[in-house]
Amino acid sequence: MRLHALGLRASALAALSLALFGCSESGAPGSNDPDGLGRFDGSIDPGKGEFTLQAVDGPAQNGRRLDLRLIGRNLQVIASENRVSLEVAMENADIVPIYSPGQVEIGEFRPTTIVPLNADGMTCPGDSTPDTPIELDDECVYVFDYSSLLGADGALGPGERSAFRRWEFLDPDLQGFSFSAAARFRMEPDGAVIAGEIFHDYNENGVRDPGEGPWGAGAVQVEGPGIPTTTAFAGPDGAWSVAIRESGLHRATAFSPLDFGPVEPRFTTPNPLEVLIVPGPTGNPVSYREANFGVVRFPSVFPPPIRFWDGPSDSLEGDHYLLAGIEVVEENDYLLLDVGYSGCQPDHPFALYMTGGIMESLPPQARIVLVHDGLGELCDAAWQKDLTFNLRPLIDLLGDYEGVLILRFEDFQGNVTVLEWQPGVQRAE
Repeated sequence: MRLHALGLRASALAALSLALFGCSESGAPGSNDPDGLGRFDGSIDPGKGEFTLQAVDGPAQNGRRLDLRLIGRNLQVIASENRVSLEVAMENADIVPIYSPGQVEIGEFRPTTIVPLNADGMTCPGDSTPDTPIELDDECVYVFDYSSLLGADGALGPGERSAFRRWEFLDPDLQGFSFSAAARFRMEPDGAVIAGEIFHDYNENGVRDPGEGPWGAGAVQVEGPGIPTTTAFAGPDGAWSVAIRESGLHRATAFSPLDFGPVEPRFTTPNPLEVLIVPGPTGNPVSYREANFGVVRFPSVFPPPIRFWDGPSDSLEGDHYLLAGIEVVEENDYLLLDVGYSGCQPDHPFALYMTGGIMESLPPQARIVLVHDGLGELCDAAWQKDLTFNLRPLIDLLGDYEGVLILRFEDFQGNVTVLEWQPGVQRAE
């Protein structure tokens, strides 16, 4: 439930507009390791319109200590919503370049009632935290990802500055607060990530097809060797990403937000998703960017609608199945199908299409095709499924015609079954 609530806050924020001032300082470099770290203290005083972002001395756990600056600007306050925000950029004041993935982790809020509203991820007490650079002190650490803000080359050279991004906080009393921060960057290019998209899977085939847009909300929790258990929030484009450090088996679990009414959205892809990260030629882990999660808005008790395909029937690619039975239920304008198929598990996606438009005959006719996605499974286990599809989208194509429509269903073997459907009863409602 904590993940859902944060996802809701992260997706409901609006831009603010009151510019004020700030300052920053930095420290000195240290040893050379795969990760570079910079540590900071920060404070924001909404009443005075002031803030500080100041580097502090101290050892960099499991990494080289970098000379970095946090550059702040445009402090904004909305008193009616108890909300404070600040634009922050990273500046590399060191003598060596730093590389993506890069992130700033903040925590140790005083008072503890402060909550970041638009963080990209978080780790909390009880999570596996082998080397988080901030002492958790029984509190959550929130992550702001700067990986996409380092420029086209994914790096910050000496003296270069990232793009600004806004940090937004809930400050219930608007009395001001302090926090600790740590910036983590790679010291070598091509830092590895597990990444993907959360998308509307309209046809429930487990693949993001053309026209299937981003879900634009939700979160993914990743756990694996060498990293703290981290929650990444999906952006407006549905994309999410978590930096990884070691090869091995990782587990990604998606959570949908609770802002679409009383019906919980349903995932059409494996969830949780297990991802095996392999080492590359240099021994470093290789990124995996196809950890995608499909979501549909309607519950499984509502039959999916028939869809339309402009091309010929044989241009729809699908996997083998056997048709055991087919029937039109005119009371509901449903098409019932009994199919058999093989695979490793029974949850294979099926989609019903009308191809080529309504044929102008009397009575008019429509070609119907069932597409089965076998998910690439090579198992020989046999499964049977009863499928139901809603035919009502065809009614709009019939215009003023209220007679019988001939459905010509062609199965995977090319056999054609002719059915008559009279949709006029539903149209008269």
